[in-house]
Amino acid sequence: MIFQEIVDSVRVLSVEEQDRLIALIHQQREQQRGDKFWAGLQNFRAILKQDEISFNDDDFDNLRDRTPGREITL
Repeated sequence: MIFQEIVDSVRVLSVEEQDRLIALIHQQREQQRGDKFWAGLQNFRAILKQDEISFNDDDFDNLRDRTPGREITL
């Protein structure tokens, strides 16, 4: 089925059916994003473990720039 055929098929659906279809598509997209995030996190953790990289709270001490930043002219 080509894209235009899908669009034409959706147009014949009732408004309620179109809303359900949109909700389903959004749900699937969110799932895909979540799956990609989770897979990326698992990959990151595996690399840390493989390379025996570890860090703790001490690694983040003095990380923040405490200067006031740029001067604001109002």
